[in-house]
Amino acid sequence: MRLVERDEQLALLERMFSDDLGPDMVVVSGPVASGKTRLLDAFARRATRRGARIATAEASSGLGALPFDVLRQLCPDLPVPARTGREIAERLAAAYELTTEDETDEAVRQICRLLDEAHPRPADGTPLVIVVDDVHHADAASLRCLSHLMREPRPALVRLVTAEAERVGPRSPALTGLLRPARVRRVTLAMLSESGVAEVLADRCGVELARQLGAECHRVTGGNPLLVRALLDDSFGRSDAPSRLVAGAVYRDAVLACLHRCEPDVLDPVRVLAVAGDGLSRDVLAGVLGPGAASTLPALRPGTTAGLVTDGGLGDPALARAVLDGLPDPARADLHGRVAAALRRDGASATAIAPHLLAIDPAAEPWMAESLLDAAAQLADAEPELARRCLRHAAWHCDDEARQARIRIALTDLQLRFDPDAGLRQLADVPSAVRTAGLDCARSVEPIRHLLWFGRVTEASEVWHHAAGAHPDDPADLFLAGLWIDLLFPELAAAQRDGPHRPPLRRAGAATLRTRLAGIAGLEAAVRRGGDDALAEAAEHALRARGAREPVHWTLIWPLATLVFADRLDRADAWCGELLGGPALDRLSAALLTAVRAEIALRRSDARTAYHLADEALRGLSTPAWGVAIGLPLAVSVRALTDLGQLDDAAVRLRTPVPAVMFDSVFGLFYLRARGVHAMAGGADRFALRDFRRCGELMRRWGHDLPALVPWRTEAARALLRLGRRSTAEHLVRDQLDRLGAGHPGERGAALRTLAGCVGLRDRAATLEDAIRALEMSSDRIELARALSELAGALRLTEDHRRAGHATRRADRVVEQWSLDPYSAGSGAPGESAWTATPMPEAVRGLTADEVRVATLTAQGHTNREIAGRLFLTTSTVEQQLTRIYRKLSVSGRGELAARLLATDTD
Repeated sequence: MRLVERDEQLALLERMFSDDLGPDMVVVSGPVASGKTRLLDAFARRATRRGARIATAEASSGLGALPFDVLRQLCPDLPVPARTGREIAERLAAAYELTTEDETDEAVRQICRLLDEAHPRPADGTPLVIVVDDVHHADAASLRCLSHLMREPRPALVRLVTAEAERVGPRSPALTGLLRPARVRRVTLAMLSESGVAEVLADRCGVELARQLGAECHRVTGGNPLLVRALLDDSFGRSDAPSRLVAGAVYRDAVLACLHRCEPDVLDPVRVLAVAGDGLSRDVLAGVLGPGAASTLPALRPGTTAGLVTDGGLGDPALARAVLDGLPDPARADLHGRVAAALRRDGASATAIAPHLLAIDPAAEPWMAESLLDAAAQLADAEPELARRCLRHAAWHCDDEARQARIRIALTDLQLRFDPDAGLRQLADVPSAVRTAGLDCARSVEPIRHLLWFGRVTEASEVWHHAAGAHPDDPADLFLAGLWIDLLFPELAAAQRDGPHRPPLRRAGAATLRTRLAGIAGLEAAVRRGGDDALAEAAEHALRARGAREPVHWTLIWPLATLVFADRLDRADAWCGELLGGPALDRLSAALLTAVRAEIALRRSDARTAYHLADEALRGLSTPAWGVAIGLPLAVSVRALTDLGQLDDAAVRLRTPVPAVMFDSVFGLFYLRARGVHAMAGGADRFALRDFRRCGELMRRWGHDLPALVPWRTEAARALLRLGRRSTAEHLVRDQLDRLGAGHPGERGAALRTLAGCVGLRDRAATLEDAIRALEMSSDRIELARALSELAGALRLTEDHRRAGHATRRADRVVEQWSLDPYSAGSGAPGESAWTATPMPEAVRGLTADEVRVATLTAQGHTNREIAGRLFLTTSTVEQQLTRIYRKLSVSGRGELAARLLATDTD
């Protein structure tokens, strides 16, 4: 392999050699493994070709203590008479037996006398070049002999060329005596530049691949030629044209070789840097190294560490791995412990200390477990797996009961968020752990949210009461946690105490709590009176002001729900997307956010997207891991499938096991409504009515009878209409309208559409027009399309065909503009017409199910073509079915059929 970026140095050596007045000694200096030996070899070959006689030696650190080692290597090539050569060889052989300094001094004098007598230089006038590599390792006796040989006046035609590594410590006295500055010229080598590394790569793999890999190779090797060649050997040993560089065994061995060729003071700090990683300050490094740091730290620079160390530490992680590979496990663990202690003394963060504590055997020192606990709390969101390792490591050999309890609580919290199934198994131990751990108020009440998620209201209340007794002067966190219990499980919560779980707030507590309560207060306002710009802005402010460690699935769900109930669906969806795209979102939060997006899609009348999002949410967690909150995604999935007419698939969803306690929570209300809607679509109107009435009973019992939370009166009225009980239906739906505020146009429009089925034909069109005006201010496009379609039918029955056609075209535009599913938007879907979806049983006795659907649409005023389109039939089939319907019911035409099917009951 050719020399790269060394032409200038080689040319300088040659000029010095050819100049009679040039220096008699040259030192080639540079970092370990920078290519000094290869430069000397190249120079020696060129000098030989120009007629010089070369005598070479390589000093060795391992044999540096043996006197005359370098001179023994040079002696065979020195041009001295044979007899003198034999005498010098005998003296050198005898030197192995020397034991005292005086004996060595005498041997040096004898050999120097022999050299004086021999005048070692070629007889033919050929120059003599003595080359000594790694002269800094040369033994003192040899250096003294060389100094004598090169003494002034300079022997004719004799030159000395040496290579010396850059070092921290001073030269030995013998080397200083040889290389006196006045007589020496220095040639300095640097590590290869990035372009130099690319040249080496190009020689091995071609220009194109060198261009791709050059920068990476320079970063991994620091331009050290030995490491460059080792890295190439590793990489090209796996492939003739590797797409990436591989630092393998050859590279590791080369790094260790460089390290061991450096001064002894380099080894320990480099190992510390390998263990500690980047960014270790000099003060911390000194703390790890101990009393010897003052002499060691100056060694940490590229020139003295073979380019391994830069200003930022070890240049590349591959270097650190290679250094650590050469370190036995016990020594590595000891270094990690020393680094951890030094970082702690320096005030480093728990997250900076944790990796080192994880690398050692668990220790009994209390500060280690405490530091790991702190690190886990800081890492929980961004690096949950590392946080879990910290907690488990802290638990080993921890014999402090309170600390063990804190570890169990933290581990359960982490598991429930990122591995809920595993966390669920540990949840039973949490209440007793809270009593033992001695936590502050905020951490004492944190487990309440998990207990509520799984419907363990009794345990949640016990934890709350324990925190209230232990921290009576810290009401803010108690107030918020109590509010969670009372809002989610109002009836069960009431059974656990005499009054609400809300301590009296002092001024300081109220100030602390104000921002955290904003989301819950906004949600209550949105459900009660509907949304406005101020309410939406307050919800978004709460989302923007969230803390770094706020649990999305608990704290942020309130302002998100506020935006949903305020009908700010675009903003709610945008926030869900932003939160879902955040770093390291836990599984539980991700699943719940996806369920909220499904609800948003359903409210936007996008049933297909709602179904797919709900399905994604349900797949994000196991059924047990969803706890009572499973009611939300299941409800969305069932309603979306029902809107799409996929009643069998919805029935499969309803067979998903749910915890019984879910029906004691607000999530149960959503589920009951969805189950009732599905039952009504399948013709099981009495079952549907039972579910809707159960919603109402629960909401009244809890004091949460808010018409926009779950519009059970509207849904129950629709079921009653289908059962022919119009007066009861009208009473319910008018009650719903009286309770609704002006801020709920979607719910008001749906109620008015239902009311249209309760009133006579004369008032029906006007009521539907009121419904349409309200629905046009909401996001519920399916309900709008249905209202327009029913308006067209009502107008046809009053012979107002012009306005009926206009209403039909408006309905079609809504369907087209919003890409609504035709089945969802049309009255042909089972149970979708609020007032004649299923006529009274005695009115259609004798008709098949298909004939009932055709008769129903005909009574609503739809044309044969519209009926065919909605039921996916041909117009001819519709005409044939109508003929059979007229004959079976003994009616003469459409008007008589409508009068029979729309007859008002006397309920």
